[in-house]
Amino acid sequence: MKEPSKEQWKMAQKFSYVRRFETNDTLLPQCWIVLRIDGHHFTQFCDQYQFEKPNDIRCLNLMNDSARALMEYFPDIVMAYGQSDEYSFAFRPSTQLYKRRTSKLVSLGVSCFTAHFVMGWPRYFPGVPLTVVPTFDGRTVCYPNQKAFKDYFAWRQADCHINNLYNTCFWTLVRRGGLSNLDATERLKGTDAAQKNEILFTQFSINYAKEPAQFRKGTTLARLAHPAPAVAEQLPVVPIPGPPPAAPVEPAAGSQAPSSAAAPATAAPASTTSTQGTEETIVERPLPHPERIATLFCDIIPESFWEEHPELLAE
Repeated sequence: MKEPSKEQWKMAQKFSYVRRFETNDTLLPQCWIVLRIDGHHFTQFCDQYQFEKPNDIRCLNLMNDSARALMEYFPDIVMAYGQSDEYSFAFRPSTQLYKRRTSKLVSLGVSCFTAHFVMGWPRYFPGVPLTVVPTFDGRTVCYPNQKAFKDYFAWRQADCHINNLYNTCFWTLVRRGGLSNLDATERLKGTDAAQKNEILFTQFSINYAKEPAQFRKGTTLARLAHPAPAVAEQLPVVPIPGPPPAAPVEPAAGSQAPSSAAAPATAAPASTTSTQGTEETIVERPLPHPERIATLFCDIIPESFWEEHPELLAE
């Protein structure tokens, strides 16, 4: 490339003063950073594609895959928590990623998440063209100590508990109870959690405690430094169409079929273990480094969660 001339250097210096108008958006040092990504106008998006109410497992798993991809893109993310159309990602206090500039973390985080959501759409919604562009917004918040950091995630899971119980009760009244949306809203006005559970159980024989843990508790993605026993997910697997199996090839006349000993070795598929009735669910996926991003459907409000996974709090 040709060296810039003296005139060009002078021209660049003449206009470089405009950089002084840029604001310093470096986040506070030695604080936990949480990047929160939310669906933008997601109610209309869900209606456009007629998502299942109150929870569409296809979209929830697509959100999980997009969040996992972001964690693999940003190794400094130690954990993430998602429910409904939102996901929160936690960076350790010691991170110096992009010099802790919020504009970089938000813009790259949201764009990476959205790109993987769009790319993964055909996998979970085969045959459904993506004609409306999904959009997400993002923000960063600093938390100065472990208590505030843990309380943030407790707040998001408490929000999941409240919203999912209400939505489960509301849509059950509409779909199975025959109420209009307005009547269902009036029926639930002023009810507490115990009363909502009573409506579900007495009128529809639904034990809310036995609803899928992913719906009730949200999804936690944790970067763990040691292996843990795998427990099968308590949700139906979304079938993904693939190419038909190849027809067996008959050996030519006079030739000898290859023996099993001479067959080339192939990688064994990941095993799936089915265990019912567990409160914590872990879905394992191999990573090319010692750390493992585990998918958990468990309570993160109790202190026992953090005691079981102390590496998440290592600063």
